[in-house]
Amino acid sequence: MVKEEVRIDIYGEQFYPKVIEDFFNIKFGSSITPGEVGKKGRYKGKAIPYGSASFSSNPDVSNQILWILNFIKDKIKIIRLNGGDSIKLKVVYSYKGQCNCELGVEEISLLADFKIPFLFSVYEDENIEDE
Repeated sequence: MVKEEVRIDIYGEQFYPKVIEDFFNIKFGSSITPGEVGKKGRYKGKAIPYGSASFSSNPDVSNQILWILNFIKDKIKIIRLNGGDSIKLKVVYSYKGQCNCELGVEEISLLADFKIPFLFSVYEDENIEDE
């Protein structure tokens, strides 16, 4: 059994997530506006010097990676023009027993076209229920 988490992370010193949310009528799962006071970590109690946002894939689709890449396809240029200097695809697989992952030609092509890094983490999780 495998549990998959797929998301896009966006960062930039001049990135204001609300601008992108309003422009595309979307809602990020989490976001930080430049200057916002940090609640934890190294910026706890201090102004955060960058903006960031995360958008998660639709967990109900069979190919979450392709779904999220197609979702952001028409948004990448506007995100970059509005301060999103760093855009990354992050995939986390938690598994019990064995885990296999395959990126198809379409996913690899989109990653190359978008010029975004692909972060991939795999963790064994014995608490995942068998199918």
